Amino acid sequence: MAVGAASRRYMGPLLCINLVMHAAVLGIAGWSINKFIDRETHRHLGGNTATGYLLVFSLMAGVVGACSVLPGLLHVRAPCRGESLATAASTGLVSWALTALAFGLYTDSGWQCTYSSDIRAIVVAITSSQCCA
Repeated sequence: MAVGAASRRYMGPLLCINLVMHAAVLGIAGWSINKFIDRETHRHLGGNTATGYLLVFSLMAGVVGACSVLPGLLHVRAPCRGESLATAASTGLVSWALTALAFGLYTDSGWQCTYSSDIRAIVVAITSSQCCA
């Protein structure tokens, strides 16, 4: 039991970091999609056809990821029960799947795009941190 209690101590801060990273993805992807919809040109916007899909799936992963942090925090704060574990695990798995899909589009969109280096770095960090959690 001591091993489980020690790992639960680190889950709260890791979930808070994930929430901040998902909020950053939401902000950056929302801003970029707004610029794409308005057909405005900006020095950071560019890339190939996979860039638009990267933004859409990053936005979806950010929304689902931010919403999946709440059941995770409730499970960490509450006594360890099967009901809260099932909820936290299922929402976390859906969030990770969408983030992994955005990560796959990140690798497909190539390295020539200069605008999305920040969103790409955050998607890579979220994908790796969700594997650890």
